[in-house]
Parts: sequence; C-alpha cells; structure tokens
Amino acid sequence: IILFVSALSLVRTQTPIGDVLYLKAMIPHHSIAILTSKRADIKDPEVRKLANAIIKAQEKEIIEMKASIKRLQTDK
Repeated sequence: IILFVSALSLVRTQTPIGDVLYLKAMIPHHSIAILTSKRADIKDPEVRKLANAIIKAQEKEIIEMKASIKRLQTDK
C-alpha cells in the first residue's frame, strides 16, 4: 500500500516514474477493479457480463505486469 500511495503521489505531481514503479503501482489499481467487480451486487446480466470481462482482462494484465517486472529486474 505504501508503494501504491508513493507511486500515486508521484503521478499526481507529474514526477516521472520508471517502468517498474509504474507497473508496481498499476497492480493494486487492477486488483481493486477485480475486487469491486467480484463483490458488486450486480443484477443486470449485461452489467454482470461486463464485470466478468473486466475481471478476466485485469487478471491477465496483472500476470503480464508481474512478468514484465521480473524481466526488467532481471535485465539490470
């Protein structure tokens, strides 16, 4: 959480951040979207379909971001 808040602060102040810090800040952002989509009391089938698509996409992107972080940290 501290990393996320720090990254968010840097983004809001327009301080440039590197690739790894950007990716690390985006993972909690995506996780919140997944959690919100899973916990929402959605009744409309179209909205549930959209929420499920968001969950699937965000989970895939988190996997990709973690792989990118690992690659970037290994390449140093």
